[in-house]
Amino acid sequence: MPQHHSWSPLRVPRRETETVDQFERRRAEIERIVAGFRMSRYGRAEAERLERRLARLRSDQSKKPASSSLR
Repeated sequence: MPQHHSWSPLRVPRRETETVDQFERRRAEIERIVAGFRMSRYGRAEAERLERRLARLRSDQSKKPASSSLR
């Protein structure tokens, strides 16, 4: 696939207060949710719920809406 069709990698920094295991679980959940958005897997109600969940998971990373990094 040409380079312009690939998704940019996600950056999930580890929080100072979380263990390596906690970080890995949070990172995996973020990646799973984002992959679902990228593949248009979610209906409206589920997408709204997951958007809120993603915002909570990334709350210390950015003040932008989570969906802005998915486009």
